[in-house]
Formats: sequence, C-alpha cells, structure tokens
Amino acid sequence: MSRSDGKLGPKMSKTTDDCEAISAQRAAASRARGPDAVFTPPPPTERPICTASAMTSAQGSNGGFVLLYRSGGQQLDVLARTLSGFLERQVVNRTGLTGLYDYDLEFSPPRWLATAPAVGATPAAPIDDGPTIFDAMKQLGLKLDSTRGPVEYLVIDSIEHPTED
Repeated sequence: MSRSDGKLGPKMSKTTDDCEAISAQRAAASRARGPDAVFTPPPPTERPICTASAMTSAQGSNGGFVLLYRSGGQQLDVLARTLSGFLERQVVNRTGLTGLYDYDLEFSPPRWLATAPAVGATPAAPIDDGPTIFDAMKQLGLKLDSTRGPVEYLVIDSIEHPTED
C-alpha cells in the first residue's frame, strides 16, 4: 500500500458486483449457445464487470501510446500477474488485501528508441509518453517495491514423444 492510512486510491475500489453469480450466469449462457460460444466483453467506454480489458487510450506526444487497463471484480493477484508481463519482472501481491476490486490503470509502457547506439555509446533513455506504471499504481493507492527473494521456476530436463499404449 502506498498510503500510511491504508486507504485505496481514487482509481480503485472494492467491487460491488456479485462476480460468483455473474460468472455462473455467463457459463450457463455459454453452454446454452453451444461449444463455439464466446464471451463478448463490454465496449471500451464501459467498465468491465467481473473481467478485465486493455486498450490504447491516447497517442503520446512522441508517437507512443498510453495503455488503459480496466478491471472489474478482479483479485489483486491478477493485477500482480498482469504487471509481471508489463515489467518483465516477477510481481508479488503483498498488499494483504483480499476480495475483488475494480480499478483503472493508465500508463505509458516503457519504449526504447528503435535505433541501436553506436559501439561504446550509452543506450538512449526511454521516451516519455505519459504517466509511468509507478504513477498509475499511486492512483490505485498501491506501490511497487523492488526486492530480492527466492523465485520458484520449472526446469525441463528432457522431452520425448509419447509412446503408444
């Protein structure tokens, strides 16, 4: 949590939706439509209900984009996994918050200049197109702290084609 009082930020709130019931209704509707039925998320202008969506919200001043990741009725572990993908680092939820939350995360993903620096030159700095992911997290009342710790991973020693029975 970024606030000493533990309050959520202006872009995050505990959900009021009954996601268990809504998910059951969606599953029943999907079964009724058949095996090829696909859940249709709400349009970008509406808040997602018991799901999440991501879209480009605006062009940055340097030709980049600002990403709007909206969530309705999601656990914060889902947010941690999503952030892991954006940051290319493991993100662990240590907020202690349980339950489901609605939030809007708006940030400019880091973007490096496409041209490689000359040999021996310093790499270019990222282009600043808008709020950083760290700024966006503050709007949720959360913060990202970089720490070191053990990480579980899976090692595959070998792989073989299956044998017939």
